[in-house]
Amino acid sequence: MKAGFVLFLWLSLFEGFDCDCQGGWVKHNVSCYYFSHDTETWIGATQICQALQGSLVTIESQQENDFLANQIRTLKHEWYWIALSDMENEGTWVWMGDGKLTPAVYTAWDDGEPNNSHDNENCGVLRDSHHWNDYMCHQPGFFICEKQDEMEIIG
Repeated sequence: MKAGFVLFLWLSLFEGFDCDCQGGWVKHNVSCYYFSHDTETWIGATQICQALQGSLVTIESQQENDFLANQIRTLKHEWYWIALSDMENEGTWVWMGDGKLTPAVYTAWDDGEPNNSHDNENCGVLRDSHHWNDYMCHQPGFFICEKQDEMEIIG
């Protein structure tokens, strides 16, 4: 009897709420993530994420990084674009996903990275190894979009 009441109370609390992670988006904590099926340049990926009402992913913790890397490993792609760039000031890596320049506090660079190979690597990628690399922004690649999971009251 007690378990039935708890279930009723739980359903009553969440009735009328809807999770915003729909249509191919994956929920993790308070965010929804979209893992692309097509490739784009870094700029193209940024624009597509905005059109999907999100932004290119900003990674703020080891837990979030591990979740995303595990997802891309299951998708069997080597790397995905993230919102990290040093386009504005070489060597100063900032998150550019939401249109603001936010310093990268948490980082997960691979050994020897970022290295700006050929003086032409200004955009960040997350590899299936859980590490980041700098890469040429004009190369097509898969990408991850992010948006907040906002629960809305329905009805």
